[in-house]
Amino acid sequence: MATRAGLVVPGNSNSGKRPKPNALRVLEGMRGHRPLRDEPKFPPVAPVCPDWMPALGREIWEKLTDKLGRVPGWLSDSDFLVMERIGVAYARWRTYEANHYAVRVREGQVDDPTFLPVMFGIREGADYHDPAVWVECNPSLDELGLREDLARDVALSDTVPSSRPSTLRFRFCHWGREAEERLWVNLESYDACAKEPIDRAKLKGRPAWVGVDMASRFDIASVCCVVRGEAGVHHALWRSFIPRDVDRAQVPPYDQFLADGSLEATEGNTTSYKAVFDAVVGFCAEFDVREIALDPHETAHLAQELEEESIATVINVQGTCAAQNLGVKETERLIVAGLLRTGGNACARWCLRNVRIRSNSMGEVKLDKERSPEKIDLWSAAVLAIGRAVLDQEDVSVYASRGILTLDEPFR
Repeated sequence: MATRAGLVVPGNSNSGKRPKPNALRVLEGMRGHRPLRDEPKFPPVAPVCPDWMPALGREIWEKLTDKLGRVPGWLSDSDFLVMERIGVAYARWRTYEANHYAVRVREGQVDDPTFLPVMFGIREGADYHDPAVWVECNPSLDELGLREDLARDVALSDTVPSSRPSTLRFRFCHWGREAEERLWVNLESYDACAKEPIDRAKLKGRPAWVGVDMASRFDIASVCCVVRGEAGVHHALWRSFIPRDVDRAQVPPYDQFLADGSLEATEGNTTSYKAVFDAVVGFCAEFDVREIALDPHETAHLAQELEEESIATVINVQGTCAAQNLGVKETERLIVAGLLRTGGNACARWCLRNVRIRSNSMGEVKLDKERSPEKIDLWSAAVLAIGRAVLDQEDVSVYASRGILTLDEPFR
């Protein structure tokens, strides 16, 4: 006879004593395990560092995973994704520091006779698409077998313009500030997949993440709900608001966006917080919203009201390159891979044309409102949502693709 309080075995002098934890797990219906005397013990294996990780990034990866990675279950896939980003950022920071110090020694700003700066970089006015320039900047290109990798990065810089600063810096040793301001993505890549219609009825109840870009007073306020669909496809749904009495010169296609419904006018001449709040609540009612990401600027009151509603976790995302980098890069990937659906939102396409990117010395990027010629608010909200979605990868059970396997003969 077994009870929760004690394990009673007839004829056993230990009857009535509280069972050991493993025995209690069995009683409660959870998996227990009784170690065998001759059971083989396999040494724990630390997670393998990705092949693409630079040497300096590999060094910090090994330090981080030396102990934690040896215990199964301690680190999730999201943890390893963050560690990869940390390794790359660390390696790029060390590269920047070495380059900066070498320039100072070469120009005589630092007297260090023990340091000989040997720098291979792109010449002024040279075209980095020219394979001859590749060898000038990378003398050991073919010896190390890196020509294919470099060609891929150069091609990517044309498809995804925001990757160009990193390519120039870390492939061609060009650290000029003129490379910091670039377009985000090509409209051809966006139009190839964005115009497909979105069937909201099929997406109802699916995992979703909401990003909110609140207007200061007279700007566009945008709420973007990113819903994860099948086969890695993500669907972006916006509700964007602008005061009816705002100066229409701020948004040239104002009337066009109001007519097609991609922009909604609110009464008065200032931002309607109630409209933004109702839009967030509406998305939470329609989809399984996991998190609501907010830019802390002008959202303190909204964040407090959303937390009181307890409809989803509220996350504040700072407007820095480090905080936005993951969301910007993942949004780029979805657009280039044809995995982002926007339902032909005209205001979103107009904002996409205006987006400019700012990068820091470690190659991290963010959307730059100051350098953008027009409004980009819809994509500011989308990047917040996608940045949280990429950190919430669902573990798919093996039984989703097959049933339970059975053995023909009894297990002995």
